[in-house]
Formats: sequence, C-alpha cells, structure tokens
Amino acid sequence: MHGDEAHMWSVYETMFAWLEQSPDYELDKSEDVLGMETVPLEPLNALTIPYEAIETFDFTMFYPMRKKSGV
Repeated sequence: MHGDEAHMWSVYETMFAWLEQSPDYELDKSEDVLGMETVPLEPLNALTIPYEAIETFDFTMFYPMRKKSGV
C-alpha cells in the first residue's frame, strides 16, 4: 500500500471490518501462525524517521485468514 496516513488507517479499518463481518473467514490467531507488516528500508529507512515527519507510507500487510469452523 502507498499513501498518506489517512489512507494507511483506512486500509486497516477496511480489512478488519471485512473480517468482522465475513460469514466465512476470520483472522487466524493460532499460536503457530504469524502475520507481519513490512516497511521498505530504502531509499529511506522508515525506522529512523520520526513518525510525525512521514508524509507518505509505503507498507505491506500479511495477515493470515482461515475459514471459520463449520463453514
């Protein structure tokens, strides 16, 4: 994803709202299953820039989903 802070938060809100409303899928929170978010470290290392100074967010989200049991 690529955009300003408002866009980043809208992506999160949309994804988690969809999961909450989905009759078929849920977030897989199993102990042995991990999700992750990545932020490219080049050309600028986003981990060394103060959060309030970031104007454009470039990130990737990987959240595991699974079919709800009984579906």
